[in-house]
Amino acid sequence: TFIGDNNNVTNTEKITIAYGCGYKTKQDYLAKVMHTLINSDHKRIITNWSVAYDYCLLACGRIETVVTDGLELYDYGAGKLIAKEAGAKVIDFTGKKETDYSNASFVISNTDEINKYIFNIIKPLQQKNLTN
Repeated sequence: TFIGDNNNVTNTEKITIAYGCGYKTKQDYLAKVMHTLINSDHKRIITNWSVAYDYCLLACGRIETVVTDGLELYDYGAGKLIAKEAGAKVIDFTGKKETDYSNASFVISNTDEINKYIFNIIKPLQQKNLTN
């Protein structure tokens, strides 16, 4: 099953967000991101030990988006490719369509609308993170 086949959720109140961050992510930044995501208007947030699994969940339509924040290439490379081949849309943390596959900070979703929604949530955090 591909993303477009059975998962056309665009209502942000019904989406599931997966979040994965790198090993070097500072705990205070992680806490701010999680707090912001938790207090946003959506169904649930998941985080687990394998972000590659999250991309596969996205590819088969079980979740709607994955926020990837500073992971190593070996953590996201294969899963990102699987999700993109299934039709996922990728933007970087500036909100633009991703052009650099090795970029370690991106949002990948089943629709452009969900990407925009997630970007608007994380944009203020990224601006603060760049100034600290």
